[in-house]
Amino acid sequence: MYLFCSKCQTQFPAAGQCPRCSSRLLAPGEAADALSKLAELPPKPRTTTFAGRVLAGTALALGLHLALREWLAAFGAFDESASVESYLTGYFLRFAAAMAGGLLAGAGRSQGFSGGATVGLIAGLGWLAVDSYPTLLLDAPNIGLMILIVSAAGCCALVGGRVWPPIVELPDLESPRGSSLLKLVVGQNKPEARRPTRWGRILVASLVVLFAVIAADSGRLLLKKLPNGLINLGGPAAVPSVDFQIALIGVVLGGLIAGAATGTGLRHGIIAGAVSAVAVGAAYTQQPPDSLPALEFLLDKLGARGTAFQSAAAVVLAMASIGTVSGWIGGQLFPPLRKMRRRKSDFR
Repeated sequence: MYLFCSKCQTQFPAAGQCPRCSSRLLAPGEAADALSKLAELPPKPRTTTFAGRVLAGTALALGLHLALREWLAAFGAFDESASVESYLTGYFLRFAAAMAGGLLAGAGRSQGFSGGATVGLIAGLGWLAVDSYPTLLLDAPNIGLMILIVSAAGCCALVGGRVWPPIVELPDLESPRGSSLLKLVVGQNKPEARRPTRWGRILVASLVVLFAVIAADSGRLLLKKLPNGLINLGGPAAVPSVDFQIALIGVVLGGLIAGAATGTGLRHGIIAGAVSAVAVGAAYTQQPPDSLPALEFLLDKLGARGTAFQSAAAVVLAMASIGTVSGWIGGQLFPPLRKMRRRKSDFR
């Protein structure tokens, strides 16, 4: 009669203990029960989705901001006046709430910047809509503060991924019956995975483009105030041309940010160009006439001074084209670099 060892997965002649591991040998009936119990593996841990993490982080950011405002107002440390102290306190609370939401969105994820940046963008747009109700005011200060909120939330998401790292997923090994050690090798003939889309980078690039277009005239005025006329910007007739050049630098920079170090610069350039083009087109339609000289100069050169729809369509197509080309150039100039990991035997 042969008895079975559950650890070695081998049967031996009648004996009390396994000659290899010294564990108790099982009878055929006991071996069947042991194998059935071994086949029942524990369920895999439930992984969160991108939408779920963004929803939880946004709810935390908005709720925490409201709670902090109520607490400070109860203690007399915050009011709704238009003073500088109230303004700074309000934005400090928004930054703190957005960072907490980004921290939650990035927990358990190795690459959580996109989730945190999305939380910062949604929360920032919500706060901006409340401030400028019933219209959405997209000016240079608000866009700049939006970029800071998105960047802070994204960085906190990276910190959350470091503090609470993701669960290590072990590969599914084949059955050890009749196998050799070669079947335990992981990564042999592994197909190359498709490079992911860096949505956080796309959001930051789109905000950079929107900020560059809206703040181009303010940037020209700052350059004009340089001492001793360091930069000659021409007369009033050259204002649209100079604004367009400043905005073009920002649009190209946004495309480079979207495509750099991603390995898929064209894809990121197309997505970032489309998102930024829609944002710039929406901002152009909301602004008063001739308030954005950079876009007016572009429309004059394209000959698209027709209806409002024709002008908006020309702006969207131009921004999307420039963003796509800039993203492709960024992917070509700054390819992804392989991370060098130190081996366990390397000591200094």
